[in-house]
Amino acid sequence: MVGACVAAMPILKRIPSSVLWGYFAFMAIESLPGNQFWERILLLFTAPGRRYKVLEDNHATFVETVPFKTIAWFTLFQTVYLLLCFGITWIPIAGVLFPLLIMLLVPVRQYLLPKFFKGAHLQDLDAAEYEEAPAIAYNMSYGVSCQKPSYIFQHLKRNSLFILISLK
Repeated sequence: MVGACVAAMPILKRIPSSVLWGYFAFMAIESLPGNQFWERILLLFTAPGRRYKVLEDNHATFVETVPFKTIAWFTLFQTVYLLLCFGITWIPIAGVLFPLLIMLLVPVRQYLLPKFFKGAHLQDLDAAEYEEAPAIAYNMSYGVSCQKPSYIFQHLKRNSLFILISLK
């Protein structure tokens, strides 16, 4: 495979770099939907009064189990760490430290994050794969789920989105 790429170099050199940059930008944008980090960022910019709409589509289960404030702080932490990793590459002499920041991800996750977040919340937010919950019809006039009568939504004014409560 590598040999085929080396043999194809004269052909690949004829492709304008702007076409390659456009292709890579397209692939990056297409990969955003379904990415948990991206969906949490979008959730941060959703108006509090419209967050119930998230539950009407297929959504990650952490939206129901983790308070909104925890989601916001975890996403902020990840954004700062991402910017730190990206920013250090712009400093010529410190750019060699980039692999060190990547290696520090394991101890940060194992020892630092549990001091700020509950273990169950970290497990939901930092999952390699997350389970999708089905869409739930929500009737704003009554404040109850129309799909399953055994469930209702309770909107907490602070620190949370809508929490699904079972009345079993």
